[in-house]
Amino acid sequence: MKIRLVCCAALLGLLISPAMADITVTLEKGAGLTGLVYADIPLQDAIVGFGLDAIIDDPAGLSYVGFVPGPAFDPVGSPDGDGIAGMVFPSDVVYGDGVLLGTLTFTGTGSWVDLGVTAGDLTEGFALPFPGAFATATFTGAYIPEPAALVLLALGALALRRR
Repeated sequence: MKIRLVCCAALLGLLISPAMADITVTLEKGAGLTGLVYADIPLQDAIVGFGLDAIIDDPAGLSYVGFVPGPAFDPVGSPDGDGIAGMVFPSDVVYGDGVLLGTLTFTGTGSWVDLGVTAGDLTEGFALPFPGAFATATFTGAYIPEPAALVLLALGALALRRR
């Protein structure tokens, strides 16, 4: 009887506790030297804020300039100084597919940019509406090329097509 009671209690606990899914974060090439940060946020992982890091593969070829949060978020400062963060005021939650977290701006000639969070930094990640709770996330980076490089690639492709 005790085993049955313990199993029923464990099953009930699994049914009551929210299932944590994975937030998918994607960096897409924007106009010029910009990158658009999108996230697919499941309802059960609705967030109240976020903080991210942009890791540039070749810092000599590309420099981070700034970040503008998407329309659902208010700008907030971040202790690491890069400002890649946003919060929802007043207290509300954000979820859905293709949520624009914001736009990154760069200067330089281009490089691969990865997104992520610093392990142990409690100001980075995707904050849930529960104190101290964060959602898990999967990140995808992108190559941010210099606009002139895109023109050269297009002209090269056009020349090859004519042959």
